[in-house]
Amino acid sequence: IVTVQLGCLAATTILLGSRIQRVNRRLAALAGAFAMIACGLALILNAPAVWLIAFLAVAGAGCGACNAAGSSLVSQAADPVRMASNCWGWIVIWQTAIWLATPLATEHLGGRGLGVVLAVGSLAMIPWLLHMPAGGDVAAAPKPSSGGAGAAATPSEPMTVPRALPLVYLPLMLGVAAFWLRDSLIWSLAETRGTQLAIDAAQLSRTLAIASILGIIGPVAANYLGNRGGRKARVIVALIAVALVMQLIATTDAASAYRLGFVFWTATSLFAWTYLTALAAEVDAAGRVVAMCSGVVFAASASGPLLGGILVDSGGGVGLSVAVATLSALTIAALLMVFNVAAKRGAP
Repeated sequence: IVTVQLGCLAATTILLGSRIQRVNRRLAALAGAFAMIACGLALILNAPAVWLIAFLAVAGAGCGACNAAGSSLVSQAADPVRMASNCWGWIVIWQTAIWLATPLATEHLGGRGLGVVLAVGSLAMIPWLLHMPAGGDVAAAPKPSSGGAGAAATPSEPMTVPRALPLVYLPLMLGVAAFWLRDSLIWSLAETRGTQLAIDAAQLSRTLAIASILGIIGPVAANYLGNRGGRKARVIVALIAVALVMQLIATTDAASAYRLGFVFWTATSLFAWTYLTALAAEVDAAGRVVAMCSGVVFAASASGPLLGGILVDSGGGVGLSVAVATLSALTIAALLMVFNVAAKRGAP
């Protein structure tokens, strides 16, 4: 069911994102939100279980419409890094609230609780969606001042590449797919690996909860640092940091190191992803690439459990560490290609 929902979310985001410059973003996002509210109400009213997959598929498509419309707006910001960091900071807070509310709601209301969370959570977005810019003429965010605290996040010159060059966009989306496939793979095997290391379910749940809360450090750090030191250096250093944390989680035989890796995982991953989001926004001012990359995130996330199952069936262990290292190397190589091609085409 989750795979179907993520698949619909990914497909809608990618398809809508590829034509986002021709779409009324506000109406698309509102339609998506109302689709999620309707599905939530259907679950509350105890719609037949046979329709559950259909309802969640529609909810996924609705979320995809919101995702494509919202993600594309990062490309209109004067400082995409700051915009992306602000967005992901709020997303961490939002997701944490949803994760805390869902088990409480289902414990007291059963299946209806899921519908309540879906409907109420979607309804809460409406006031913000009503103020979303409709088209491409989005007011640019004010640039930080040259002095004071804002100086650290002063935006660099946009990296927009003319004519939507596939040599830039395709490697970027490949890198995004590898980045999130690796994350999803680690997540899907978290409990399996924890059991192998004698970590009980309660300990692992506490560790993952702490990691989720600390995840906000990543976007906050990106907001503060901005592009200081250069865009390319910042992105590659961030990717290497995530790769090292992932490799620790995949290879360690010590329970304490495994739990420590998860504590650092979310923050480092969101730190790197904030820069990747900003980069996707910068290479295409229309917002198509950043919107489609957001869809690739969910497509990769849906594929992670499948790859994890294959690795477990084949013996896990070495296979997991090799898969994580390969995906990390592919991510970094793809982003290096993006920067090299952009430089040859005259982008700053």
